[in-house]
Amino acid sequence: MSTLPVLLGVIEDLAAAGALGASLLACLVLVAPADRARAMTPIAVLGGVWTLTQLLALAPAPRLVPALVAALAALITLLAAGLGTSARARIVGLLTGVLAVLGITIRVLGDQGFLLPQAGAAVPVLVHVLAMSVWLGGLGAILLLRARGPLTDARAVIARFSHLALLAWCVLALSGLWALLTRLGSPLDLVTTAFGLVGLAKIVLLLALGVLGALQRRHLATGMRADGPRRPFVRLAGIELVLMVVAVALGGILALLPAPGLLGGATAGPAAELTGHAMPSAPSAAALLTSWRPDALVIALALGLVFALRFPRTGPRSARHARSTEARLVVGAVLLVLVVCGPLGVYGPVLSSAHLLQQGLLLVVVGPLLASAVPTPGGLARLLHRDPWLVPLLALGPTGLLVLVHATPSLLGPALATIPGHELLLLAPVVLGALTWWTVDPGAGPLREGVEGAGSREPTGRLRAWRIVLAALPVAGLAASGLAVALGSTLLASDRFGATGRTWRADALADQQTGGWILVGLAVLAGTALAARGVASRTSRLSARTGG
Repeated sequence: MSTLPVLLGVIEDLAAAGALGASLLACLVLVAPADRARAMTPIAVLGGVWTLTQLLALAPAPRLVPALVAALAALITLLAAGLGTSARARIVGLLTGVLAVLGITIRVLGDQGFLLPQAGAAVPVLVHVLAMSVWLGGLGAILLLRARGPLTDARAVIARFSHLALLAWCVLALSGLWALLTRLGSPLDLVTTAFGLVGLAKIVLLLALGVLGALQRRHLATGMRADGPRRPFVRLAGIELVLMVVAVALGGILALLPAPGLLGGATAGPAAELTGHAMPSAPSAAALLTSWRPDALVIALALGLVFALRFPRTGPRSARHARSTEARLVVGAVLLVLVVCGPLGVYGPVLSSAHLLQQGLLLVVVGPLLASAVPTPGGLARLLHRDPWLVPLLALGPTGLLVLVHATPSLLGPALATIPGHELLLLAPVVLGALTWWTVDPGAGPLREGVEGAGSREPTGRLRAWRIVLAALPVAGLAASGLAVALGSTLLASDRFGATGRTWRADALADQQTGGWILVGLAVLAGTALAARGVASRTSRLSARTGG
């Protein structure tokens, strides 16, 4: 077997990891604007190397996946080289980071398979590669920047990256073990096959990397200097970088070795062909309590949300409502995992009522709960304050967008059948629910009195009425869409929910209509909660006046 494809793959992986890591440094880790601007050079260089490797992969024969990745890598290079000034470095870092994630995702899924039946094996590999890229690329970019000159406030930069690296290590450990087990025919294959032995070597390397990371955090905690040549951070980071490059090379070899098999054996039947999993048993109390189908991407996102609570900040941290905010974020992350990976994650792919309940909970409960722990983004608040006509559009738009996707077969079909569509269908309601919350929340920019600090004043009667209208829009939209489904006679995604071959709840239309009534019930609960919040707010205002 020629070593050229392996070498080319390793160079491609390192360039992609470096581009993603350097982008994260620019938008998240580096403190000084001058340092962020300096990070644009490694982003542009690594993006160029990434582009070149994809063009070499295209040389034997034109293929869609390398062409898409090459286009994204070239765009990263152009953005970093052309727009990476100190004033724009953070936003350019964010854009190039998003493009790098897209490029890595397309490349990994191109190797693993884009269709949903491969999700159980492909998504853990994708999460593993992304986590390794964050750690390896970020560490390499820090060392490159440090070699060209000292970093401003190096201690704060290293503390931030150390926190990010700990999250990456946790995700790496979980996803790597997960991906390895899905490819083994039995645990014994770990020591009796070449595939298992290479995987075992990666496990040993990961443990060694964890020890090095723990040493770095200990040095930071004891106040030792971490900048300059031959300092603890530089020495440990150099060893860490070498071990990670070896791990990437082992990953390239692992991709070429035949996997012994899938743990648990292959499944058969219409449901397995559509979703990659056997048809679950009929819903019952016992089945609902024990059903669990983990989603690696969602679990990694939930871990990221929890780790964000303690992300080191350079500015002052407001202590107001800190405990309540942290509790809401943790509860929201736990609910996200339960809604996606619990019984609804098992029955949602084959049962339209479970799918609609899952979508409704993500939109109405999980998204707003997470958004309530995060202040309204400044850019969104300024936009809505400058253009008030956007407020009702953004209040109702998220619900309308989900309805449009579900009512359009050309959109819903790929969303249910492909891995990217499936993951977007799980994460989009969370983001859209958060957007709705930020739009109607009383603290949002457009709902203020028009000047800085006016948000702390008591709102006028007209403003309170406007807030009630805004809050009612998404509730009414959800109720209307639920009624349309409950009273309709057209089956959504009939080639999915009507073709799974289930013998229980066999009437797919009746089950879908049940899902519509569930959405109506969620709208009623959301309206009741908003009304109760309004009454409580009015009571507190009256009490404050009386006390005054």
